[in-house]
Amino acid sequence: MGWTYTHKPPGTKVRDFMRERFEQPFVAGEKDGFRVLHDTATLREYFAIVERTPQETGSPLLFCLVCLTDHVRDHYNFGFKDMTEACGPNAIPPESFFHVLESMIPVPDGQYGADWRARCCAAYAKRAAAKALSPGDRIRFQGVPYKILAKVPRRGARVEDLTTGQVYLMTRAQLSRAEPAL
Repeated sequence: MGWTYTHKPPGTKVRDFMRERFEQPFVAGEKDGFRVLHDTATLREYFAIVERTPQETGSPLLFCLVCLTDHVRDHYNFGFKDMTEACGPNAIPPESFFHVLESMIPVPDGQYGADWRARCCAAYAKRAAAKALSPGDRIRFQGVPYKILAKVPRRGARVEDLTTGQVYLMTRAQLSRAEPAL
C-alpha cells in the first residue's frame, strides 16, 4: 500500500539490493520460498520474475514483481513500493524484460495484469512508430500539423509547424505522442 524506506549501502546496485530483499529460501512446513529468476532495473523502477514456492503445496508459482524506486539524501536513502502486475502498475518495463515475461508467464495475472500488458505493447508500438519517422513525414501533435525536417540523434526531430511556418525541435517524448497526419 505504501512506500518502504531503508538504508542502501553506497555502491550497491539496485538489482542486487532488491534481490537480497525479495529472495528467501523455501523451508517445507515453515515458510514460503521466493527466488528471483529474471530481473532488471531502470532509474525509477525494478522489474522481476519471481518464483514462489508455497509451504502448503511445495509446487512453484511464477509472478511478475514491479517496484517503483526512489533515491533520497538521508540515512534511509532508498525507497521502494512493491506490487505485482495484478495491481496494474503504470511503469513500463524495458522491452527486453517484457519479452522474457511473455515467454515465462504467457497468461497475465487478472484483468489489471492484462490491461498493464496491453499498455506496455501500446507504448512499444508508439516508440517504434516514432523511431520510424523520417524527413518529409507529416505528423499531428496536440492538434497542430507538423512536417519532419530532420532527425536529431538522441534528442528528437526538427519540425516545421505547417500553420505558421515556425521551426521547432520536437523531443523524442513529444514524437512518441504524435499521430501520423494524412
